[in-house]
Amino acid sequence: MKRKIIDTLDRRTRPFTYKELAEALQSSSVTTLQATCKELAELMEQLYPDHSCSLVIQKENHGTTLTFLRSSDNLQVFYDYLYSSDLAYEILQTLLFERQTSTVLFCMDHGLSESSLKRKIKDINRELLDFDLRITCAKQLSLKGPEAKVRAFYYIFLRSVHRQFFTIPGMQNLATDYQLATKLTEYLGVSGDLTLVERFAYWVLITRLAISKGKKLQLSQADLTVMDTLAFPEQPAFLLNWSTQDWNFLLTVVYCSLSENFQLPLKTESSLEAPQQQSWIQLFQAYFRSLTPEEEQLIHTKLNQLAMTVHFFPLSSTFLTTLQAFVGLDELTEMYPLYLQRFEAFWQEWSSQLSRPELEMFRMFSLATCISIMPMDQLLPEIAVYVYSETSDSFKQYLRIKLNFYFSNRYALKFVEIPEAADLLIGTIPFYEDQCSPKQKQLIVRARVSQKDLDNIAECLRELFENQS
Repeated sequence: MKRKIIDTLDRRTRPFTYKELAEALQSSSVTTLQATCKELAELMEQLYPDHSCSLVIQKENHGTTLTFLRSSDNLQVFYDYLYSSDLAYEILQTLLFERQTSTVLFCMDHGLSESSLKRKIKDINRELLDFDLRITCAKQLSLKGPEAKVRAFYYIFLRSVHRQFFTIPGMQNLATDYQLATKLTEYLGVSGDLTLVERFAYWVLITRLAISKGKKLQLSQADLTVMDTLAFPEQPAFLLNWSTQDWNFLLTVVYCSLSENFQLPLKTESSLEAPQQQSWIQLFQAYFRSLTPEEEQLIHTKLNQLAMTVHFFPLSSTFLTTLQAFVGLDELTEMYPLYLQRFEAFWQEWSSQLSRPELEMFRMFSLATCISIMPMDQLLPEIAVYVYSETSDSFKQYLRIKLNFYFSNRYALKFVEIPEAADLLIGTIPFYEDQCSPKQKQLIVRARVSQKDLDNIAECLRELFENQS
């Protein structure tokens, strides 16, 4: 609830009234919001004494307004606070560090009854099904399942909750883990990529905790088959107490992160069937553009990584939906409608050839692969525009620049020199009847081109695009 309130307020620059916020959330009464927002304002004061984030509640003549102010901060401290006070988080974090703990002591430490704990564990176990894991609650609270799945789950868990390594609470030796991760990236020649250093740091932490509890990797035959397609560099001597499987698994799962800068050579054919890969390439060329041999090889590599990722990280559709919302993928549909329409047509044809249940993950990362090969701004709907003004040609050029800049991520505006060649006629004064045809759209704007004018132009462009589609 508190996160929804802050996320909703953060998306808008102008103030909300309680009524507007209640309508936006569609799940809270004004009375509930008043109490919760008061708590949030006080919480922000505690978490951000420098006022980099604050919730301002201000009484005005027309009622109370809410404004969320944020400057050079990503709200991670706030999110960490919310997660750390959640019971499910406490259970999972404890089992990550300890692997098992006394049920009685856990209940006493958290002021819980054993029945309440078991109800929460039942909820958590539903989320763990995809990873073939479960939590048991008897005398000991324990996490059961294949060790490879345990490590994979905890990577997703930690990265989802703590987006930066040193924000993980209650952990000793984080600096030592990060130092070892840095040493590993230097050994592998990728130390310049700070994102990769962070990824290695999480995996060093997870591996260290597992080794300290005597947990050996139990790789299935399917795991070994997938990993056997990769050629691994020799294990460095400074990885004390690590088995060869620990080292190879670490490299495999980091490879699954689809990093541009960390690649492992393939020993054998990829784990995604060659006909499906070739079909992906053929359909991309049909819906987007031709590919160079180098680009085709890059796609083979990315699809192979994706197949491995799906194998080791069976992410639920719920998680992926949350991830899409978190990174704003839904907004791309509004920003680049033509690109997303092309992709949806491409995806419908290619996904019909798959028999796997993890289609949503393939969809999400297939889109990312398409964008990496052909950026979205290379496929914008082209609309011919004629700009007419009673003022100088310099002013007409100014109008063109302003329109091009404002609509640069949505349309490829082609400015033409004669009105007959245009789809849209924009003028600061009316056109004469014989200067345009009934098939053309025309719009009169103010010389200063206000936001209202831009909104009207956007509506005209949208209608023209829909007619072209």
